Amino acid sequence: MPRSKDANTTIREQRRTLILASAANVFARKGYAGTKIPDLAAAAAMSQGLLYRYFASKEQVFASLVEQATQGICLHARQALIGQGRAWDRLAAFTEQMLPYQYQHPEHALVVAQALTSEAVPPFIRAVALEHLTQLRLVIKTLIVLGQEAGAIVQRDPDQLTMLYLATLHGLAAAAAFFDGENASFPDATTLLLVLQAAPGTTTGDP
Repeated sequence: MPRSKDANTTIREQRRTLILASAANVFARKGYAGTKIPDLAAAAAMSQGLLYRYFASKEQVFASLVEQATQGICLHARQALIGQGRAWDRLAAFTEQMLPYQYQHPEHALVVAQALTSEAVPPFIRAVALEHLTQLRLVIKTLIVLGQEAGAIVQRDPDQLTMLYLATLHGLAAAAAFFDGENASFPDATTLLLVLQAAPGTTTGDP
């Protein structure tokens, strides 16, 4: 009996998700230039012909991964920005949400790093990554400025604090890949945010 349209759609979505999840690990290990379609097909445990039914090229797979990784973190950041409560609490909630994911899926951070630094990556993919990460930087800076106005965040250059925060978040994800399987102790969100936190007693209220 032929599968229904809904069943076919579900299978397609599952296979696409599988391809992207396995491809992230391959690109993280081999790099964009070193990865070939046979590598991606083998990682997804499917034939090259079947993979080509979902993605026309490794470039398309990589572009989808970069879009997925950068768009996802930007979405969560924007939700934190428009959320309720103090700016510090919203930044803390965003950090608590993202940090475990970064530790569990460090390959995504490595893929984004390749998109931004590898000369082999097509320029349009780099442009997509830069656009989303620029949006992320602006959202985090806004939360930091609001936190400074409330006295919850140290009174230092907000652009520098934003860069410090984002570099720390990304660096911890990369470290999770380097120390995979080792008995490493990674900081939680509270520890990460200590570098931004103002001294006790300086909070004046949230704008």
